[in-house]
Amino acid sequence: MRGIIVRGIKFLKKQSIAIFFLAIFVACPCWAGNALLKKIDSIRLTDTEKAAALMEQVEISSLSEQERFFFEYLQAYFSTFSGDLAHTLNLYSDLLPNLAPGELKIRTLGSMLNIATSMSKWQQSFELGSILESELQGPYSLESKFNAYHNLAKAKLFAEQYSLAKYYVERMLDGVFDKASHRCIAYTTQNEFLDRIDEYPLDFESRANHAISECRAASQSFYEILNQHLLFRYYISNSQLNIADSLIVKIKHGIEQFGFVYADSAIRSAFAEYYLLKQDLPTAREQALKVIDADPNEQYAETLITAYTTLAEVAKREGNFEQAYQYLNKKTELRDSFHKQSVAKSLAIQQAKFNLAEKESELALMSERYKLAKAESELSVVQLRNNRLLLGLVCVLLAGLCLWSFRNRTVQQRLRVLATTDPLTGLYNRAHFTDIADGFLQSAKLNNQTVSLMLLDLDHFKRVNDDFGHKVGDWVLREVVRYLHELAPKSATLARMGGEEFAVLLRETCSDEAMKLAEVCRTAVETLETHMTGKKFNLSASFGVCDTNQTGYKLDTLLSAADLALHQSKKYGRNHVYQHAS
Repeated sequence: MRGIIVRGIKFLKKQSIAIFFLAIFVACPCWAGNALLKKIDSIRLTDTEKAAALMEQVEISSLSEQERFFFEYLQAYFSTFSGDLAHTLNLYSDLLPNLAPGELKIRTLGSMLNIATSMSKWQQSFELGSILESELQGPYSLESKFNAYHNLAKAKLFAEQYSLAKYYVERMLDGVFDKASHRCIAYTTQNEFLDRIDEYPLDFESRANHAISECRAASQSFYEILNQHLLFRYYISNSQLNIADSLIVKIKHGIEQFGFVYADSAIRSAFAEYYLLKQDLPTAREQALKVIDADPNEQYAETLITAYTTLAEVAKREGNFEQAYQYLNKKTELRDSFHKQSVAKSLAIQQAKFNLAEKESELALMSERYKLAKAESELSVVQLRNNRLLLGLVCVLLAGLCLWSFRNRTVQQRLRVLATTDPLTGLYNRAHFTDIADGFLQSAKLNNQTVSLMLLDLDHFKRVNDDFGHKVGDWVLREVVRYLHELAPKSATLARMGGEEFAVLLRETCSDEAMKLAEVCRTAVETLETHMTGKKFNLSASFGVCDTNQTGYKLDTLLSAADLALHQSKKYGRNHVYQHAS
């Protein structure tokens, strides 16, 4: 057995990462009355060789029937390391009919589901998933249910059934699963789902960092590295290469620690893309070749396609067009093969769905015939009652739908306002201002229109809050905004950029005209009457102005120029208006 494990570790380094998930995640507290079996089960993930050696010490003749079933389950588990997954699946299949509903049956179904999915046995995978779903209706422990949800989520994600994968990810995120390891695995699976469907939300970076923190707290090192890899891919997709730099050393250390080829290949494939973007062609080529060398049997088509794409681009940039052509041919060959496999998978899944639906339809038809025969004498009364109930239900549903629609529209409108405006002043917030300004600048560029930006910052505003309280400070901010509305053109776009800083985007306005407006606004702030607050104090503001003739139509540049002018105003005494010097 120990020899099998040593050879098996080498085998695992040539198998899909789905097998790794199989070995790790079908791990839950399960019945094991025998102390030795219980010890084997507790260390089989952390010290596989020792666990295999202990299997040889088990006296099978002394085991009860239930203990023998658990022993057979462990035998099937360790056979995974032999490399013959078909044999492992047969062992589980032989064991399953002997198992009564319980924790061991859930574990066995989860293991079978993972193996069938990794072997692309889609019809069997679909049927096993259906059985596992029905078993979950029983009174199982939270640990068993969590692992079942995770197995189902991974299987559905691997089969590209994304809506079902999302459903099981949401079940994993249910607050009832409150262990640190639960949170780590659930957040990681959610991030894998978002990465797989290539739809990163705006907060993906914070999601990934949160998952990393949770996994670190739960001592789940593999998941920590996996989330770092997902975050690395996210930075590359958004061309944030400088931030991606900080993750390379951590990820490299992680793949050396775990050494699974699929994970290693996926990460190195991402490294190759990263170095290509950094114009480091030798390193990009080196990483891509390592992906290819690690997979001589071409089992991981997706990572190989990415590697050959990178190699072709490197060769093209180096002027080696013949080699680039060869790499592109290999990429095309792999893509065609991958497409054929995807089509076969889709057909198999559809066939499995059809077969299952056909069986369910037959059972439903038999049940309906029985019901019709039994209720024939009372049919007219039942129909009348049902029609009345149905009519009442429809009325209730329509009323509920109307109420829900009204409330939902109200909530959506309020959320839209909260997401785009500053609650104190009613101005656009910085994020929404950025979106509007970007679009407007592009339109102005096409029409060759000049756009000016005015930034203002209230001088020593912190003293107002400290000396007179935040209520007075809030009054000042609202009064300044009132003046800006009165003095700025109707076509201007106003925003609170943060704290006491405001922005005014002026359409078809040059910087000289913006300077005049800024001076009028500065005077208005300086002469603001504060006696209404019951306090007497002076106010002033510093202004920075620039236009697109000086900076171009890129918002970041326009903001930087106006901010530089604003800092000059601050630097040279405050209560001034400065124009950016191009």
